Amino acid sequence: MLEIILILLLGSISAVLYRAGGMDKQTPYWIPVWLRQSWVRDWLCPACIFLALWIQGVPIWNWQTLLAYGLTGGALSTYWGWLNPLFGKEKKDKYWWNWLISGCMVGLAAFPLLSTCPHLWAGFVARIALLGVFWAIWCEVVGNDHVEEFGRGASITTSVLLIGG
Repeated sequence: MLEIILILLLGSISAVLYRAGGMDKQTPYWIPVWLRQSWVRDWLCPACIFLALWIQGVPIWNWQTLLAYGLTGGALSTYWGWLNPLFGKEKKDKYWWNWLISGCMVGLAAFPLLSTCPHLWAGFVARIALLGVFWAIWCEVVGNDHVEEFGRGASITTSVLLIGG
């Protein structure tokens, strides 16, 4: 039970960091301006994810985690908008498939950890699918950037509950 509470707390922290990393610096908001940097999302949210994995009993103190951390940061830094012209859409717009691919790629970024705990593959696959589908539906239905980003940020960390330890 304590594990779940700690992971939910990390999910809340990740939600704030994810939102902070996507905010402009001019809009008045309770998140301080110094925290509104894109690197906050890309490099502090993965810390929440990997701490949550560690709480679940997944070994994270190895080179695979460093690789997965870098891949996760990279996956968080793009919405795959460069694919839009392939679908006949404007490059700058975000569509449901951008969210689907983005969520899946964030989940897939933890793949290097499977070499340290291959028995958890089903949870990893479930997390990849859940993040992709959740992000696509969430962002199509909600339509409010504040709520969308808090939801995406929370989901990347709380979804480690699917992996288990």
